[in-house]
Amino acid sequence: SLEITPTSLSFAAEDTAPQTITVTAVGVEWTYSLAESGKEWVTIERLSDKELTVAVADNTKAEQRTAAVTFKAKDNNRSASCNRAPKSRRSMR
Repeated sequence: SLEITPTSLSFAAEDTAPQTITVTAVGVEWTYSLAESGKEWVTIERLSDKELTVAVADNTKAEQRTAAVTFKAKDNNRSASCNRAPKSRRSMR
């Protein structure tokens, strides 16, 4: 079986610490992939067989950014979303 926690990560627009995704995989090897939409601003590091750390670059745009991380193990697929808040209008002036 394959489970991930949490299934959604939310980050402020700027200066946020990396967050961890915990993976529980019983009797199976697992892999992950990052959606193309996140490749310019999301960095993932596999810490162990049970954890990944997800870091994001500052969002300098007025639109929210979203990207999916997909986890696969045999016939099980799970997905986590990474959401980066837009830069506030006040700080864009």
